Amino acid sequence: MNGNASTQQLRAELREVERDMEDARKTAADIRLGVGEAEDPADRGALIQAADEQDNLADQMVMRREDLLRRIAEAERG
Repeated sequence: MNGNASTQQLRAELREVERDMEDARKTAADIRLGVGEAEDPADRGALIQAADEQDNLADQMVMRREDLLRRIAEAERG
């Protein structure tokens, strides 16, 4: 596999990670909107936990994104 193909694959993976990261952030925000509507404290707690899990997932994707950006830069330098 040549460097260009590898860079293209890394860029494709980067786009996917960025989409997934955005989706996780939106999901967390949507979940948080519902927290105030939940009357049962246990339901509110479950919603908060679910939103936190989505935020953690997005944070992991941020780290993956940074790794991909570094690898792309290295591949372009040759």
